[in-house]
This record gives sequence, C-alpha cells and structure tokens, in this order.
Amino acid sequence: MREAILDSVGELLSERPWSVIRMADVAERAEVNRQTIYQLLGSRDELAQAYVLRETQRLVTTVVEALWRESGDPAAAIEAAFGVFLVSAATNPIRKAVLDHGSDEFLSLLSTHGAPVMILAGETLTTAIREIWPFLDLADVNLVVENGIRLALSHTALPSGTPEDTAAALGRLFRPLIRIAVSAAQPTESPEPGL
Repeated sequence: MREAILDSVGELLSERPWSVIRMADVAERAEVNRQTIYQLLGSRDELAQAYVLRETQRLVTTVVEALWRESGDPAAAIEAAFGVFLVSAATNPIRKAVLDHGSDEFLSLLSTHGAPVMILAGETLTTAIREIWPFLDLADVNLVVENGIRLALSHTALPSGTPEDTAAALGRLFRPLIRIAVSAAQPTESPEPGL
C-alpha cells in the first residue's frame, strides 16, 4: 500500500505541480483514504520526503549496478555510474516537479534540506565501492562519493548538456582522481633480497 501511495505521488507529479496536489488527490489515485496516508507516511511534507528517499534509493540502485558492470575499470565505472544516474534522473518526476513546475518543496529536499538524500546515497555508494574495490582508501572513496553526488544533483537540477555528454565530462573530471586512488592503493612490489 505504501508503494502504491508513493507511485501515485510520482504519477501526479508528472501531471501537475506539487503545490496543487492535495492529499485527497494522492488518496484517490492510490485508491486509499487520506487517513491511511497519514498513518503510513505522515504529513504532506513527510509524504514528499518519503517519495524523494524512495526515488533516491531506486536511482542509487541503478548506479551501483553500473559500478558492478564496469568493475574491471574503476574510471569507466564512475563514468557509467554518472551516465545511468543522469539518464534516469532526466525523466524522473522529481526533476519535472523542480524544473518544470518550480517546486520549492522538492528543490529544498535535494538542497538545503537534502541531508537525508546525501546520507542515503552516500552510505549506499560507499558500501558498494568498498565491496567492489576493497583496496581503495576510505578517504578517497568518501571524496569521490560526496563530490560525485553533489555534482550529479547539480547537473540534474541545472543541466548543461545531454546526460550522456555530461556523464562523459564528469568521467574525464574524475578519471585522474580515480587513477591516483587506485595506484596509491596498489601494493608495491618488494625488491628481491640483496638488491
């Protein structure tokens, strides 16, 4: 039922601004009563937060899958991760709510009140990267993850090109850092005794 309610939020966001969507509209679309929404998800603001976090988890899951697919080449994996995120985010109802409808509520959930999004995405990505490349230094992983998330959100909110072109540019930007992190983490070969 919770998923049906959140799906209804996404459908409604694709049609009209959040500012005119009432809890009664969500309830009608989800075929539940308003009280059910309040019991499961809380207030209107809490409903918006739950929707943003659900969509964040979905997007981050696709990013983790891209990292695993390209795990043999960390630099290519980062570019693929940006690509998957930016392409998926471009059609997400949250982006439409922010860019097309000027929803300050959703914009703030991704910016000034975006800590829950940053924490969820950051923890999920850090865990995945540590599983895929356990030899990487945690400080380097944190640097890539935090700045990668911030740049991805920024390019989603204010695109400067196609998702594919932006992903390629971000891949070029991160490639030197990835190479440094990987080479710093690789064990150096010990010289033969007596050399």
